[in-house]
Amino acid sequence: MADTAHHATTFEELRAAGEDFGKVLGEDAARAMILAVATLGGHTLGQVLPRVRSLPRFNLAGKQFEAQGGAGVMGRLEVTEEALATEGALAQAVDTVATSPQGPLAVVMLKKGQGSGAGQAPGDRSAETVIRHRGGNRQVELSDGQRWHLPRGKSAADIPSEDKVGDMLQEAVSEAARKWRPDRLSFKEDKAIKEALERGEYWLARLLEREARGRFVHEEVKAQLGGSLRFKHQGVDVVDLKTGRQYEILSGTESNLARHGRRMAGEFFRMITF
Repeated sequence: MADTAHHATTFEELRAAGEDFGKVLGEDAARAMILAVATLGGHTLGQVLPRVRSLPRFNLAGKQFEAQGGAGVMGRLEVTEEALATEGALAQAVDTVATSPQGPLAVVMLKKGQGSGAGQAPGDRSAETVIRHRGGNRQVELSDGQRWHLPRGKSAADIPSEDKVGDMLQEAVSEAARKWRPDRLSFKEDKAIKEALERGEYWLARLLEREARGRFVHEEVKAQLGGSLRFKHQGVDVVDLKTGRQYEILSGTESNLARHGRRMAGEFFRMITF
């Protein structure tokens, strides 16, 4: 249901996702319950539960959930909810619940509910975890708008208090993105997009255009700043040879941000978005 709702483009599709929720039987009912709550991440259980109860045929799925130990799961989450104010408490709570009989169900809620966490970065800036990856790496967003990928073992305290090169890159990337127009497509790119549209593969056409836009932005910035920075074709896009700091240029969609975090889990870099 979470996946269907995420990709829905009309209210009818959202309504269908809710109706399908009520038809789920067996252990999938309990799993769907947790996923439904998890999609509303960032809210307390008290805020979330009334919304979940409003879903079509909630009572049917609720009975299945209770029969499979759902009350134990929710009770355990309510007890630990107040303890999730820090990242350390979250990790401990996840480990505790994951080892319980209902762990496979509850761990999704724990990871996506109160898992954002807040910290402090140099320069008197707050740092909020916006994506927590399974490998222990995470992405944080600072109060000044910077977004950094932190591998396991790194914290917001490792982020530089000042990053003039990153700021310069962000300005150059934003300017290059503003220059983009469909007529910037190469013959090969334009042909591939048109063929995808003719086949009715609109998702592929959009993807190909986003990729073409990304290549354009990358080349524009490289032409402008390539003399002072090292641009790479593999791994992290840009390296400041003076400081060793790394930067990744990417479109700022949540799916793309998450994909880059998974792909380069062990790298410490600032995410330069357009």
